[in-house]
Amino acid sequence: MSETILEDLELLSDSLTTRNTNGYSRMAAIERGEVSKKIFFEFATGDGVTSGDNIGLCAIPANHKIINGLIAFGAMGSGVTMDLGLFGMDANGRYSDTLSTTEVTALTTGQWYKIVEAGGSFANVGASSDEVGTIFKATGTTPTTAKKCVQVGMADDEDYLLDGISVASAGVDTFCSLANSDAGYGEVMDKEVVLVATAKAAFAGSKTIKGWVEVVQV
Repeated sequence: MSETILEDLELLSDSLTTRNTNGYSRMAAIERGEVSKKIFFEFATGDGVTSGDNIGLCAIPANHKIINGLIAFGAMGSGVTMDLGLFGMDANGRYSDTLSTTEVTALTTGQWYKIVEAGGSFANVGASSDEVGTIFKATGTTPTTAKKCVQVGMADDEDYLLDGISVASAGVDTFCSLANSDAGYGEVMDKEVVLVATAKAAFAGSKTIKGWVEVVQV
């Protein structure tokens, strides 16, 4: 995706986030100590994904609430949609880079992992990419080519849908936007959770997903 689109994202960001969760202007919010921050993410899908694949985009910090979000994406084909949601909302599920430092090659179905060693092949166990740093929810126990992973999340019993978006054509979409009355606006995270895009249909080829989610500490 070009630098021009990234610049456009920033301009759109400024236009969408002129007011904070209490309706005050940004300057008033700063004066009241309610200052927001944006968490940026970027992900390339590699050789494509299958229906139901979960793409971990970024972590939402504990004790923050979501006040805005924006995602830009390449064309993924006719009829293709994605659900944006939060994984780890239940009492047991959580995301943490420090949940475990133990490197494993055998996985537990339903748990979240991050790839930390290159050269593996994880598509058969739910990963949308084999790149180091990819976060995925294991759908099986034995990768086609096992390389090291660390566990970064517990199994989820309940997930939270933020928005469903069409990604048939390249474009930009907002989520958690007060202006659009999206679900999740003002949702408070009392622990770290993962922002996840779930593919609702398969598509081939490398596609780029990038954007940001804006949060404020509570």
